[in-house]
Amino acid sequence: MTSPFSRFSFASLRFQFVLLVMVLGTFTIALSTFAIVQDQVRTSHEHSERELRTMSIFVQASANRALRYALPEALEEIMAETAAHRRVQRVVMYRRDGAIAHSVGAYLQDDASLTDKMAVKLEQTQISERISISFMEDRNTYVAAIPVLAPGELLGVPNRYVMMIEYLHPITAADAFANRIGRILVAACALVGIYFLLFWYWRTWVSQPSQALIQALKKARDGEAFKLDKEIKTQELRVIVDAVADMVAQRDIHEEKLRKLTAAVEQSHEGILITNRQGTIEYVNDAVVKATGYSEDELLGQNPRMLGSGQTPASTFASLWKAILNGQSWTGEFYNRRKDGSEYIELQTVTPLKDKSGEVTHFLGIKQDITEQKSIQERLHFLAYFDTLTHLPNRTSVLDMLRNELEVASRKQSWGAVVLINIDRMKDINDARGFQYGNDVLLAMTSRLTEHQMERHFLGHLGADTFCIVISAQFRDSMQIRTVLDEYANKLMALCQEPFDVRGERVQLTVSIGAAVFGELQRSADDVIQSAETALHNAKRKGGNQHLVYRPADGQEIERLYQTEADLRVAIEQGQLILYLQAQMDQAGELAGAEALVRWQHPQSGMVSPAEFIPIAERSDLIADLDRWVLRRSLEVLKRWQDRGQRLTMSVNISPRHIQSARFVESVTEILKETGADPTLLVLEVTEGLLVEDVEQSIQKMKALSELGIQFAIDDLGTGYSSLSYIRQLPVHELKIDQSFIRGIPHTQSDVTMVKTIVSFAQNLNLRVVAEGVETRSQSKFCEKLGIWGQGYFYEKPIEWHLWQRKWGVAM
Repeated sequence: MTSPFSRFSFASLRFQFVLLVMVLGTFTIALSTFAIVQDQVRTSHEHSERELRTMSIFVQASANRALRYALPEALEEIMAETAAHRRVQRVVMYRRDGAIAHSVGAYLQDDASLTDKMAVKLEQTQISERISISFMEDRNTYVAAIPVLAPGELLGVPNRYVMMIEYLHPITAADAFANRIGRILVAACALVGIYFLLFWYWRTWVSQPSQALIQALKKARDGEAFKLDKEIKTQELRVIVDAVADMVAQRDIHEEKLRKLTAAVEQSHEGILITNRQGTIEYVNDAVVKATGYSEDELLGQNPRMLGSGQTPASTFASLWKAILNGQSWTGEFYNRRKDGSEYIELQTVTPLKDKSGEVTHFLGIKQDITEQKSIQERLHFLAYFDTLTHLPNRTSVLDMLRNELEVASRKQSWGAVVLINIDRMKDINDARGFQYGNDVLLAMTSRLTEHQMERHFLGHLGADTFCIVISAQFRDSMQIRTVLDEYANKLMALCQEPFDVRGERVQLTVSIGAAVFGELQRSADDVIQSAETALHNAKRKGGNQHLVYRPADGQEIERLYQTEADLRVAIEQGQLILYLQAQMDQAGELAGAEALVRWQHPQSGMVSPAEFIPIAERSDLIADLDRWVLRRSLEVLKRWQDRGQRLTMSVNISPRHIQSARFVESVTEILKETGADPTLLVLEVTEGLLVEDVEQSIQKMKALSELGIQFAIDDLGTGYSSLSYIRQLPVHELKIDQSFIRGIPHTQSDVTMVKTIVSFAQNLNLRVVAEGVETRSQSKFCEKLGIWGQGYFYEKPIEWHLWQRKWGVAM
């Protein structure tokens, strides 16, 4: 059974306060009693001394008169009257030598001898001739020594006497206590009342609120709400309560945050693992358990190396430990093995966790299974460097190979060549038998060229129906390479004229070949390819089925290119250019925007194809002027739409060369400001050529414009230089799939697979996808099913901007 006193702990504030009050009360009462008694005693002494002095003065005067007039009876009477006082014990007159001359108080006769103290007193009084009074504590009496003079036998020499009066002091400390007991009791009761009131106040305003606060804290500790059962009105305690309430509220907030953080960690799709400094696993979340196949108990207490497959390079571990032991975070890839033996690739970020002193105590690992991403990256790498149809190296790979050969040629003073092979009348084959049949023809040509590929020859596919062979720089001079090149071209033409078996059908083909040698001058890879293309175009223009080697003396073509460039400069200045628009349809088949295209109305030559003048502009500084003209006209049209509340996007092609110019960002910003168009509706399309050189500067410029709301799109995806790593760095909002991939859908499985792969990649990066070259209803439905935009002749051919607005009812 619990004792009622169990609530009073010796260490509790309540017990200590009660004990303190009791001690203080007892001490105060005792001190008060002592003070009252002492006051009574002091007052009694003052009264006794005052009465005795008055009596002594009167006795002295009377005794002096009685002795002066020689009246012994009077002296006796004076001493008798004095001795008759209720407190006078005795009256004795001493001579100068200490002998008793007179004495009154017969009951004291036996004790009339002169004590040592009285002898001293007698002597002092005779010397001072003054009345002196002293208290004798051992007898509880006052003794008054009174000097008395009597006429002597010799004239002028009086007889000196000292009269001693012994006066009984009536009150002791006990008597004083007895006399003052009533007052003492009143004072004690008053003090008890005061202490009772103090205790009541303390209990009401301090103890009970404190107990309520303690109970509230206990409930808060147990997870209940912090709530007081009693209102606290004391200001100081109210401050404490408010402070405690704030602390509890902050604790609840922190606990809620911790709960959310714990839930987030536990429910995170990314694996989270914590080890101590020695590498022992102390915590894993559910994602790690699911990813590895091990249970939590199997993982805890182990080292993460248990998950290793042995495929992770030692350099990875070296860089990991170097970073984290220096207190730095580290990110890298591990090749791990699950419990069932299957392997997976994991991207992991390891961060050191430090205590308050800055010492590393644990390591936090955030793990993400990137096996699928790596697979997608490999597929996109394939798209970036290989042709999706022929699986031959694409233009990017050819240019890389050619750059290497140009370096070798420059270093060794040797010569090589580039050979372009184009199938004649390929368009007729596609028109007659369909694109899929045309693809089969390309595959047959790929197989033929691969089978007969010579050593130190690099075979690639530049796109469409053009193949490329790079002959390595192994020849001593231009004469030797030209001779070899002529013989090789003839063999290629003969090889390609042999019948092909396409779907069990014999197909006879001819090819046109354009070649360019390198080694004589310092030339870029693009220049060499361009020279070979010029030779190929000349061969095609002459009817095909022949081969030509580019010669610097081909003046007519050079002159034509030069004249075209000069005319284009005039066209930009004099307004000969015309803005065309082509609709872009969203995933629901609704009008979502338009792509801005440029056409050139030459005063003499008529309409000039963009395929003719844009490459010329690309090779000169005109491309920036041309881009600015198209951008300004496009934004003026976009402003018209904007003013009429029509929110359609406007896509404008921007050349990589223009982006790389110093004033690109400033130029675009100025045109936006001048036109007042909404930048969020502007989409700048950049080709994959942007990724060839000066990538970092281009990315910074694109990011600067993206901060204004401008969107960016990668145009002709898959035909040039794109790679996963670069696309992820670019502030891209849209991917435009090249029409070469769209042409075969939905019937060609390889094209369907590639398009779906690109769409999946784009969706993972939250990018919009636009399919170029949509020409059939089935292709349009395929795009809608994938949830991507479409653009192409199925919807419309490009037309002048004002006709386009009239057709679609825009800004009318």
